[in-house]
Amino acid sequence: MSDLFSPENVSTSNYMKFEKVGDALSGVYVARREIVNEMSGTPKRQYVYTIVNDTDGQPIDVYGKGKEPQGFPGLNALPFGTYVGIRFDEIIPTKKKGFNDTKVINVYSKGETKPEILKAYQESMGVFPSTAKADEVPFN
Repeated sequence: MSDLFSPENVSTSNYMKFEKVGDALSGVYVARREIVNEMSGTPKRQYVYTIVNDTDGQPIDVYGKGKEPQGFPGLNALPFGTYVGIRFDEIIPTKKKGFNDTKVINVYSKGETKPEILKAYQESMGVFPSTAKADEVPFN
């Protein structure tokens, strides 16, 4: 048996960080939760969205950006089970000294749904779609 603290046992984080223009994620939107982000020193409400990734079927968390509550209005308008793409499309330079440039991250959807992926995710989280409401989906 290997040592618990060996390199092969390091847990990976399942979240998407949009670092450069063109970074993108596509998959099925399966959950949203609200957290309080205190990293700036001032508590701010922020949405965390879970997308089941196309590439490997793993759930990936995407943290909302922008004004409070920090989130993506495009995702908030879509029902769970919708196939979506999220892409860092451009940077708008700031006009105010001391402020960060604006990252333009867009949400794309053709309205296609994949209820079988939503159902599998909800069942893996111990929620059964026939009785669950969207806000009752547990989060990891």
